[in-house]
Order: sequence, then structure tokens, then C-alpha cells
Amino acid sequence: MGRERASAEVQRVADQLWLAVERRAASAIDPIALHLVGDDDDGDLHLELLEADHERTERDLGADVLCALAERPRTRTELRAHLGVRNERLGFVLTQLADDRRIERRDGLWSLVPDSAP
Repeated sequence: MGRERASAEVQRVADQLWLAVERRAASAIDPIALHLVGDDDDGDLHLELLEADHERTERDLGADVLCALAERPRTRTELRAHLGVRNERLGFVLTQLADDRRIERRDGLWSLVPDSAP
């Protein structure tokens, strides 16, 4: 039996921490919302999972995409890695934002349409 390769990365998007886990042999799972908890008395820090109702909504993801593109134009792959989201969800949001004429795609790069900064 061979070893399966996986990678995990904790990312901060706005004021939220997200754990993104990817495996080579399978599709990635949706990012997991985390909360950093500290004990003032001991100085101990640990991560806790947030409840499902705290997970990123499509609307929040749209705002995150706009913020990422305000930094610089990006490919879809760069956006997916930067935001830690599944390709299907990102595609849905990119289509919505493009239909709303908030973003556009040229030469493989997604960018903000002028006057649509977040």
C-alpha cells in the first residue's frame, strides 16, 4: 500500500482563518473555518472549528474575489489557491461577477472592470 500525499494550509481571508486540505489522489475538500482561541491566564493558543453556519457564503466569496483582484489581476488557478476554494464554487462566483460586469477575463487573467473596486 503506497502513501497518499496531502497538503494542508491555513490561510487568512479578511478576518477569517481557513484550513485548506488537498490530496493528490482525490478532489480537495471545502475549506474549513477556524477560530484562534487564546487563554489570557496561561497564554495557550489553539484552533477551534467554527460551526457550519459560519462558513463562507457565495456572497462573501464574491467580496473576497473582488478584494483579491483589487490587489492585481490573477488567473483562476491563482485565485483558487489564494482563496482556498473549490474550483466549482469559484467558477460559479466568477460567472456571477462577470455577468454583473464587476470583473472581466482577458488573456487568461481575471481583473476588475474599471470603477468596480470593492
